[in-house]
Amino acid sequence: MPTDDIAEELRAKGFTVHQIYIMTNKSTGAPMPLFLTILDKNEQNQKIFNLKELACMQVTVEALRKKHGPPQCFRCQGFFHSSNYCTRAPKCVKCAGDHLTRECIQDPKTPPTCCLCGGPHPANYLQCPRNPASHPPKPKQAPPRQENSWRKRLQISSAPPQPAPRQTIQLTEEEFPQLPSPPKITRQTPPTNYQAIQNPLEMLKDPDVQDLYNILEKFVNIAKNVPTPAERLQALFKLLN
Repeated sequence: MPTDDIAEELRAKGFTVHQIYIMTNKSTGAPMPLFLTILDKNEQNQKIFNLKELACMQVTVEALRKKHGPPQCFRCQGFFHSSNYCTRAPKCVKCAGDHLTRECIQDPKTPPTCCLCGGPHPANYLQCPRNPASHPPKPKQAPPRQENSWRKRLQISSAPPQPAPRQTIQLTEEEFPQLPSPPKITRQTPPTNYQAIQNPLEMLKDPDVQDLYNILEKFVNIAKNVPTPAERLQALFKLLN
């Protein structure tokens, strides 16, 4: 049905019609049984949504659905701006010529040419490789997990103290104090008074034996009560001197 006949039928029913366009398939460019009608925004024209029949045909009136993706300029066919304030050179959405789309005189049967990529499709084709809507957004990386500094301090303060590692002191032969060597008993050495004593109880009463016993007792006390090897060596050195 021609657009002029549709406009006359709508005006006869009291609607104010400015323009009517035949909508085409964006992939093939073939006309579809859909018409885009531009009306004034008033109370009378709102009644067009109640229209069910026009020129002896059943019709369905719907509001124009919003286009997905970034805005595209009708003047230069660029993206992310509108034609209201565009100062670029005009480009035709059909033939990629240097003129406005409404001034295009190309035959509708001629295949369209995209002014963005040069492909055989209109410049407003959603699958155009230059259209940002055809590129899926990159997945966002999850931000690194932020650690609570106060909780970390609380864990450090509440943790049991770690024991200090034991230090091992290595002494050379020159630094280690020399111990007194016991007297060597030879066959020529005459027997001493200790060898002549036969009773062990009498031997324990000897002052020299008691002194040696006291030294051994102090030695055992140092081995059990002094914690570190360095302190043990110092205590033994004081005991021997």
